[in-house]
Amino acid sequence: MKRINFLLLSASVAILIALMSTGCRKCECLDDIYDTAFFIRFDTASGQFSSAEIGSNAYILRFAKGDTVNAVDTVAQASGEFAFILGEIESDFESFDYLIDGNGTYDYKYRITDIQLNGDYNEGKCKCYLNTLKTCKINGVTIDRTNSNEYILLQK
Repeated sequence: MKRINFLLLSASVAILIALMSTGCRKCECLDDIYDTAFFIRFDTASGQFSSAEIGSNAYILRFAKGDTVNAVDTVAQASGEFAFILGEIESDFESFDYLIDGNGTYDYKYRITDIQLNGDYNEGKCKCYLNTLKTCKINGVTIDRTNSNEYILLQK
């Protein structure tokens, strides 16, 4: 009897391991909205910026591509963490250029241009969205965040 119980227990464990290894686990995909967004933060940790320099003074302005004078609108104001998430809500945000501006109070400007996004849903059971391209230029410097939600740190 003990041998039968042991065999049943062993068989149950083997079946459970087989099911887990064939992909019957819950899928854990990143949120598509965040996977296509850029996370931008002022570098306050190393003393690059003080909270007074950012506070309610930092804005993101949206421009038609190539226009550096006539803002279409104000997209966001820095949050309490002195951070922005560019592309969190707008589905076509890559169709514009942006300017992070100190609102005339402080002398910093970060122009965000050449936003390129591309991706697709992977094959398999989970069908998670994966970036194949997520880049932009900030003041002319190319930033690559393909398959990453790492913050872009703004420094002076």
